[in-house]
Amino acid sequence: MTTLKHSYPNGGTYANSAGFAVKIKPKKKMKVSALYFYTKSGGSVNATPWIKNTAGTKISTGSAVVINTTLQWWTFPITQIELQANTDYWIGVDGTNFLDIYGSDSAAVDYPDVYLYANGTYNPDFINNPTAITAADQNLGLEYSVNAVPTLNLTSPSDNQTLAEGNTMLVEGTAGDTDNGNVVTVKYRINGGTNRAIASGVSDGSSPISFSKALTYSNKRLFDGSTDIVGADLAEGVDHTLAVWAEDDQGGKSAEITRKFRVIHNRPPVISGENADLGTIMTPPSRTYTVTDPESNPFTVTEKINGTVIRTFPGVAGQEETITIPHDLWIRLDLDTPHTLTVEATDSNGLTSTRTFTFTRTETHIEFLLNFDNPAVAAHFTLDGMPKRVLVTLERYLPPGSSIESVKVCNNALDAEPTWEDATAAVTAGRGYLFTNQTRTAQDWRIDIWVVIAKGTATERARLDGFGGAFD
Repeated sequence: MTTLKHSYPNGGTYANSAGFAVKIKPKKKMKVSALYFYTKSGGSVNATPWIKNTAGTKISTGSAVVINTTLQWWTFPITQIELQANTDYWIGVDGTNFLDIYGSDSAAVDYPDVYLYANGTYNPDFINNPTAITAADQNLGLEYSVNAVPTLNLTSPSDNQTLAEGNTMLVEGTAGDTDNGNVVTVKYRINGGTNRAIASGVSDGSSPISFSKALTYSNKRLFDGSTDIVGADLAEGVDHTLAVWAEDDQGGKSAEITRKFRVIHNRPPVISGENADLGTIMTPPSRTYTVTDPESNPFTVTEKINGTVIRTFPGVAGQEETITIPHDLWIRLDLDTPHTLTVEATDSNGLTSTRTFTFTRTETHIEFLLNFDNPAVAAHFTLDGMPKRVLVTLERYLPPGSSIESVKVCNNALDAEPTWEDATAAVTAGRGYLFTNQTRTAQDWRIDIWVVIAKGTATERARLDGFGGAFD
């Protein structure tokens, strides 16, 4: 509790009145429980204290105090009242007879907690002023308490943190308030933006109020759960500012504590090596590589040939992998045509890097097998009964120097190890071929055809444009 008693300089008795009033302005929210006036009376006078708002309404009063002829500071207890900061009020007494006014017609007085107006400023606006009461620069005092400012202890984060993709900045610590019953709220803001609450609690006057908030950095922004705190990308290479403070419900605010931090924008995974042109090749290429992620994010690796996925799998940072082209895809690649073999690494935030290898496939042979990935082909050549004979006709162009190297057929293509039979002579002669195999391990029979054409010494390209035939 604070007691303020103000005596005006050179103050003496300059008036007397059945009461007096002084205009004040609290600079802080305060609870007033008593008034003081330096006065005396000519005899025995009952004086009743009060506080009014500027509308002239009494908002607090107290019991009458008997004022005698002794000149002293008289204490006037009142019903405790909370006065708002930066709001004008009148304090005074009503007497049953004249009281001496001690003070002087002086300038206003500015105390840390309350401002006392000068008489010449406030006298004209004294509302509901009875003619017997004087608005004066009276020696006066107040007994009051002001709200204690909350305190804050910020234990995390440390200063100058750097946040990478997916990192968390933990804002935690304790707040305190010595005023029992005050509601304390801890708040924060980023880069001078919107004030946001972290936690709140009711103070018991001594126990610390703990708070904790995890802010997550993702995709160049800072999030509280799903809330985008800043609403804009955070720039790399510059300091960003976190400010944290505590407020109470009485208008008190702690000093702000700030922390600087920086961010690193998410970067795509890194694939070892460099893009390369492998030239003209006759065998499937094979290249080794490793993948790492700068932010240690999970990533997925996808290998492709001309945009068609060869395989995809969860990546292991730093583990050596090998990309190649399976035989069934290799033999379907056009000859003398550029092809693209790629490794793509995509992190959990969607950023992708690519390693590219280009090449041109050339061959001394054309190799052909039926494509059972095509449902129509699979259905046509799959049978319940055992095929006994097959006729194969080839639509081909064989320039001088090239030849049909082999034509192999089987009737148990669904088996793990099909029985391939050489039908080259029959196909070259335009005749049907009788199968010698009569066994299978699979549920059904299936015919397959494997054609190999050798370019030999031909200077032109040999072509296999299609095939025909029949089976029974």
